Amino acid sequence: MNTASTPEVFWRARITVTVARTSDPTRSGAVVYMYVSDADALHAEWSRAGVPGRLGDPDDREYGLREFGYVDPDGTLHRVGSPLTTG
Repeated sequence: MNTASTPEVFWRARITVTVARTSDPTRSGAVVYMYVSDADALHAEWSRAGVPGRLGDPDDREYGLREFGYVDPDGTLHRVGSPLTTG
């Protein structure tokens, strides 16, 4: 991982993952942000699989993304978002 304060970004298929260290290790050791094509579909998949940890509900954000949060058993916060669909 990059030791600088800028996040690492990886692209694979249609997913963009951003990993950053947090400045408050008492809250979380790292934050992971995943841009995906369909946050609701990924949330449903993780819910069905019964992933361990805390899985929040998807929500529309004022900045144009549909997002949910997941805290894994190690305390790492994973934010997942996809563009809001218009229709």
